[in-house]
Amino acid sequence: MKHLFKLFLVLNLAFLTSCATYKTQISGEPLESQKFEQREETQILHTFYLIGDAGNSKMDTLSDGLKLLREELQKDKNSASTLLFLGDNIYPAGLPKEDDPTRELAEYRLLVQLKIAQNSNSKSYFIPGNHDWYAKEGTKREREYVDKTLGEHSFLPLNGAFFTRKKISDKIELIVIDSEKFITHQGLNQKMLAYQSLKQEIAQIPADKTLIVASHHPLFSSGEHGGKFSFKDHIFPLSDKIPMPLLGSLVVASRQLGIASNTDLAHKKYKDFRENLLLIFGERPLYFVAGHEHILELIQIGDFHQITSGAGSKSGPSKLGKHTMFTSSNQGFATLTLLEGNRAEVKFISIDKNGIQSEHSFLVSALKD
Repeated sequence: MKHLFKLFLVLNLAFLTSCATYKTQISGEPLESQKFEQREETQILHTFYLIGDAGNSKMDTLSDGLKLLREELQKDKNSASTLLFLGDNIYPAGLPKEDDPTRELAEYRLLVQLKIAQNSNSKSYFIPGNHDWYAKEGTKREREYVDKTLGEHSFLPLNGAFFTRKKISDKIELIVIDSEKFITHQGLNQKMLAYQSLKQEIAQIPADKTLIVASHHPLFSSGEHGGKFSFKDHIFPLSDKIPMPLLGSLVVASRQLGIASNTDLAHKKYKDFRENLLLIFGERPLYFVAGHEHILELIQIGDFHQITSGAGSKSGPSKLGKHTMFTSSNQGFATLTLLEGNRAEVKFISIDKNGIQSEHSFLVSALKD
């Protein structure tokens, strides 16, 4: 009996230590912010402000992540910047019809983001996420609303395409992908033609240009969509007040196996999307920016850097992976500042539940000399 008890304790300890947490975790080498702030402004080529999953503010309030973004943009007088809203701009299901009883809250959740964009010096773009597509007419109403407010072609990709290429400057190219359309589109031939077209488009971009690819769905994840769940997920699958440990572990297992939802990386449709993009990218150095996972995260695999910024209005657990340099469950956003000399600063600005703000910066490079 003693041996069984010890085995039970060991197994539970292993289970608890393997769970994702809500703590900030770092394996990379952060920059000394004081030293880095001494750089000359002439080194900066362009700054991208990155925020995703920001569509869950309560009525007449602003999520903590959006508050931080608004404050940071008010301080920035640099016109060489781009603001990207990385999808799930309206929870729970996009922009309903005007006579729908949920329209007022949905419209408010989008409008607060649009106002931040309008009051900034950045060129702003919105891209769709899976929750934006859950509206009955897809993203059509949201696209029209954004374009009417910010100007034509502010909602990307253009005209419901699979992707759109934008020239940011002579040295920087941006490709925006509608990842939800790639994952869920039923027309296989049309989808494969879109992949082929994307491959050709990337091949046309000179190797000496910096390439940023924006998508709602990430290709790697240290969070729940990547199979990393917290102890709470195992115990409280439906409600914070009712413990259901067996059901919770079954739900977690089904998601880890890719059975439950195509929003998880283990699902076949998501796998196909991920594998096709990685095959297209090949050895091309690039920055891949995404939302979807409700965390802040930096992953580096060779010359491929993924910045996940999906904590605009929600928080989720995470666990450091093999290639993860940084991950945090705090609400906030990320910036990608491209510098002379084939370098870039990735900064995460966040706030925890106690109202304590933090910044974490990393110097990286995704352009070969």
